[in-house]
Amino acid sequence: MKLHGPWSSEEIQRFLKETTIPMQIAVNDTNTNPLLISLWFISDGLSLWCATQNSAKILRHLQSHPVCGFQISPETMPYRGVRGQAKVTLSDDDGPRILETLVDKYIAEQESDFSRWLLARKDTEIAIKLEPLKITSWDYSTRMKKIVGDDI
Repeated sequence: MKLHGPWSSEEIQRFLKETTIPMQIAVNDTNTNPLLISLWFISDGLSLWCATQNSAKILRHLQSHPVCGFQISPETMPYRGVRGQAKVTLSDDDGPRILETLVDKYIAEQESDFSRWLLARKDTEIAIKLEPLKITSWDYSTRMKKIVGDDI
């Protein structure tokens, strides 16, 4: 795997562990038109995992062409994040486990109606594993701090 940008592998892994925003995934649809979706993610080293229902359109596209582009970056200052290309593996068996881990990461109130609704559907979740081929990081914290001060 190729790494580009200012962050080391360890810094990228730390960012992925600490970040609680959705990941954007880009694929081509059946007509080779770009399709962009956002999914919750967890990281396992530099590998990324997400899950979606077995009826989701993105799964058909990933089955026929198991590669994607991805980006994880907050929309607030300081602008920083990672993006890249990845090989994709789909797993029925890992879907329920990944969904449970995603709910733990993204939903503060574990006993909420939303959590229960999501977990009630876990048997039809498919796990999506992204194994990055290339990751580019960027971090404009230092440059932006010089311009806007400590407000970032």
